[in-house]
Amino acid sequence: MRDTLTLGPDIGQRAAEAFVKETELPGSLRSAIAEGGDVGLTPLRAWGLRAHLHAPPQKEEAKALRDALRTNATRARMAELLHQHQSDGDTELPRLRRIAKNLAPSGKDAHLYEALRAIAAYEACYRLVLLVFFRLLWFCQSQEPFAVELSTAGADPVVRETYARLREARAELEASLDASSTPAFCTDLDRLRDARLYLGGAASSSSPLALVESVLGRHRDVQRAKVDGGRPKMPWVEVNRGKVVPTLSVAQRIGSEPKLVNDVAPHPYRTFAADQLYQAGAES
Repeated sequence: MRDTLTLGPDIGQRAAEAFVKETELPGSLRSAIAEGGDVGLTPLRAWGLRAHLHAPPQKEEAKALRDALRTNATRARMAELLHQHQSDGDTELPRLRRIAKNLAPSGKDAHLYEALRAIAAYEACYRLVLLVFFRLLWFCQSQEPFAVELSTAGADPVVRETYARLREARAELEASLDASSTPAFCTDLDRLRDARLYLGGAASSSSPLALVESVLGRHRDVQRAKVDGGRPKMPWVEVNRGKVVPTLSVAQRIGSEPKLVNDVAPHPYRTFAADQLYQAGAES
C-alpha cells in the first residue's frame, strides 16, 4: 500500500505468502531475516535460482498477481491492449500512439483514447521545452568560458525551430484536453493547471529569446520549490549580466549535443513493467 509502504491485507499478503512457500524459502534464511545471523552460501544460492527477478512465478503467486491486475478495470484493459500491441522494438511513445490509433474515440475505450492522445500531446510540449533547456546546458559545458550570451542562445537555430513548433504543440495539447469528456479521464484534470498555464505563456513568447528566458524562469521556480538540507535548491544555470552561466550546484552534464526533440527522453510510463505483470499473471 503506497500510503504505508506495507503489503495490502488481501492480494499483497497473498502474493508474499505464495512467494515464500512456492520458492521454498530456506528455514535458515527465514531465521536470519527475523532474528539475525548467518546463512550458508549453498542454500542461499539454491534459493536464488528459484526466486530471482526473472524466475517465472508459480501457481498461487501468479494468481495473486493476476488478481491484482484485474482489480482495476482500467489497468486490466490497458494491460490487455499492451499485450495485443507488443513493442516490436519501438519505444514507449510510438507504441502508445499506435495503440491510440486503434481505439475508437467513443465506446468502452474512450477514456483510454483520450488519455493516450493527451499523453502524446503533453510529451511533445515537454520535450520541446526541455530541448531549449538542454541546449543551454550544452552551451555552458562545451564552449569557453562556460557561458553563453542570452542573445546568442536566442539566435540558436535549434532554439528558433523549437520556438516555431511549440505554439502548434501546445494547441494540440489544449485541443486534446478540451475535447475530452469521459469522467475516468477528466477526474483530477486540474492537476495539469500549472503546466497548462506555463505552456500557454511559453508558447506565446514574443521571440526565441523570450522563450529562453521563460524556460530559465520556469527552471528557477521549479528548483526553488525543492528543498535540500532545509534550503531551496539552486537552479543549474542562471542569468548573470546578460549571460547564461552554470551555478555552483551539482554539475549537470550532457553526453552529446542535443539537436532534435528525439534527443530528449520523454517521461517513463512503465509499459514494460505492465507487460511483465501481465505475463507473470498469465494463466498456464
